[in-house]
Amino acid sequence: MTSMQTVARRRDNVVKRRIAGEILLIPIRGELAEMEVIFALDPTSEFIWDRLDGTRTLADIAEDVLAEFDTDRETIQRDTLALVTELETANLASAVH
Repeated sequence: MTSMQTVARRRDNVVKRRIAGEILLIPIRGELAEMEVIFALDPTSEFIWDRLDGTRTLADIAEDVLAEFDTDRETIQRDTLALVTELETANLASAVH
């Protein structure tokens, strides 16, 4: 289960691209089912994605978000957990520990 103490990383087979004003995550190799996953990010989600480097806890990343965006800690923590859970479900990110 993902928690704020989870350390997660982006999968190596996923690239981030800006296409027609949208920020997209696109698998570049893997099973055909994985290739059908294209994930759109908003600016806050992109900020979080860029920090999923396998060294920071989600709590650390949430603190970075808090410093960068104008919102409250509870919302940031909830949204960070939800995003990383979605990314894991889509096989775009994985928990390191």
